[in-house]
Amino acid sequence: PNYRRILSARQENKPSSKGTNAMDQDAAQVSTILVVEDEALIRIAVSAYLRECGYRVLEAGRSTEAMELIKAQVVYLVFTDVDMPGDMDGFGLAQWVRERDPDLPIIITSGISSIARRATELCGESPFLNKPYAPDQLAACIGSLLAPSRRRSQMGMYDKTVVSSL
Repeated sequence: PNYRRILSARQENKPSSKGTNAMDQDAAQVSTILVVEDEALIRIAVSAYLRECGYRVLEAGRSTEAMELIKAQVVYLVFTDVDMPGDMDGFGLAQWVRERDPDLPIIITSGISSIARRATELCGESPFLNKPYAPDQLAACIGSLLAPSRRRSQMGMYDKTVVSSL
């Protein structure tokens, strides 16, 4: 993986305080994103960038950790790598998430480009990002998945107080 590109791109693409970032600023204020990545440097860089954008971020280094967080917390989007240690990879996690909550958006990423086809087959509409990706690509993908109309319908299942404040 190209850690330098992800880390340096994060500094170049910091969101402005005027809300010109590609992500929906309202979505950032109320949404929790779960970042599942076993490579610590990538997980730290992505999580820091998303926090700078105003998201609440949960982190997991393995699918089993991610599953426990999903069971215990309200999560509005899962961003997962495919290749992870343990009994379950990112595809297995995505399938588990789909069985538990078919409306929970998932973004899948991998540095192995041939995995993109399998991601499409297994995860349907879930977007796939090839590593290395630019933060603005991730931001645009998250912004589209957490668009206000989609977010309101999902939040209705979880937290009615958040919906009423929109």
